[in-house]
Amino acid sequence: MKRDKKQRKGISLIVLIITIIVMIILAGTIILTLNNSSVIGRAQEATKKMNEVTLKEAANMAYGEWFLAKQMDGETRSADEYVKEKLKEQGFSDEELGNLTITDDGNIIVEEKPTIPDEDIEPGKEETITQWEKQVATDFGGGNGKQQTPYQINDISQLAYLAKTVNEGETYKDTYFVIGANLDLGYYDWVPIGNNSERYFDGILDFKGFMVQNLVITNSEYDYRGLFGNVGKNAEIISPYIDVGEVNGNNYVGALVGRNEGKITDINIGGSVTIDGKSNVGNVAGYNSGTIDSAICMGIVTGKKNVGGIIGYNYGVVSNSIVEGNVIGEDNVGGIVGNNLGTVDGCDCYGEVQGNTNYGQIVGKGNE
Repeated sequence: MKRDKKQRKGISLIVLIITIIVMIILAGTIILTLNNSSVIGRAQEATKKMNEVTLKEAANMAYGEWFLAKQMDGETRSADEYVKEKLKEQGFSDEELGNLTITDDGNIIVEEKPTIPDEDIEPGKEETITQWEKQVATDFGGGNGKQQTPYQINDISQLAYLAKTVNEGETYKDTYFVIGANLDLGYYDWVPIGNNSERYFDGILDFKGFMVQNLVITNSEYDYRGLFGNVGKNAEIISPYIDVGEVNGNNYVGALVGRNEGKITDINIGGSVTIDGKSNVGNVAGYNSGTIDSAICMGIVTGKKNVGGIIGYNYGVVSNSIVEGNVIGEDNVGGIVGNNLGTVDGCDCYGEVQGNTNYGQIVGKGNE
């Protein structure tokens, strides 16, 4: 009996020891897991930081190659062109390279363009219709899209073909177009060129002094409203002229462009144009993170928030422009820009500006 009791005590002691060992192992595992999570988190953060500088480091190395090639071999390309071609060969995306600027004297800038805070957007519907209700051509009127032989747009059916193909996913990056005649849209409800957040025009279009007349967009529930709904960062629109029109929409609403990230110059918006939206509304563009230069705008702009005579919400540059039409809104209303986080230079507004909060003759809210 005594031996049995001793055996049971011995077994109990062994079980206790095993239990303690198991608990120690479990505790160590938990601590190790937590430490590993912390290590993984730190590693991920470090990797993220490394990725953030990889583009700039690669650009620095490619710039050094360009500099030597220029000195030794007479390289004729600019530093920006040379470096971006090299980085594209290394697998960097167009989106990444779009944020990169290299000057010939060695300045390398990596910039992420900001987006509008959610509280400043009143999201609406995105257009799913890709094609205008009237006649749509099956090709352009001539040319091949090269700089010396641009695609010709000579009638409204060819302009509608441009809209249709862009709205089906073609961006036309590095492709050239010219307008060859005045285009009368006949007050038929227009489907914008680049009609939602995923579809945008990224080519180069020169109006050549011709105008678009009788532009009408009626449905006020949709975003990205204008002759162009969405314009990409590589796009350039030269001497656009909209003479008569009525553009309605929700967010990103402009007579010319709803949302612009490209370059637009020598713009004329006629006095018989009216633009009405809820937020981010302007004569030239509802939203701009690109460049807008030399605009004359006589259209009447109305909206609720971020309403401007040229741009509703600006992260880019607007310069050398005049507004003669009235600008009417509630919050963040400006004769040139409603809400400005970019640059306004050499601009004047001679129209009447009306607002409830944050309104001004040049800028409603933000820096002048």
